Amino acid sequence: MKFFVSVEESYRQQILDELIVYNQEHGQTPYFKSGKNITPKKPFGVYCLEENEQFLGGAVVYERFDWLYVDILFLNPNSRKHGLGSQLLAEIQRIAQEKDCVGINLETWDFQARAFYEKNGFEVCGKIEDYPRGNTLYNMIKRV
Repeated sequence: MKFFVSVEESYRQQILDELIVYNQEHGQTPYFKSGKNITPKKPFGVYCLEENEQFLGGAVVYERFDWLYVDILFLNPNSRKHGLGSQLLAEIQRIAQEKDCVGINLETWDFQARAFYEKNGFEVCGKIEDYPRGNTLYNMIKRV
């Protein structure tokens, strides 16, 4: 038996194809019967720009299992504390509703923006302590 690591898409796709077929044959999850792909769709950016096209910040988001996942959310330091982050989350929520998603999912550490996300209607649905050691990672959701 041999184990190896590969970044080639063909190997990854083979695993996913086999998993989908197995689940369809065994009725493991109705989601797989629907024929929807379990892999995330291609990430997309939601950008904040000034009128002169200057970049203020944005988010990298992808759709998976009928949810939007916010992978990265960043605002230039000069753009913070002016409500722009809340506007960005509102735009992500609008997109989630447009795509008929169940909700929005994201992660943040205890030293980042948990209070900001809670202020914008997100709730903690899970946490991992000591990830990394001495810190806590929070998984947060907001249903739309």
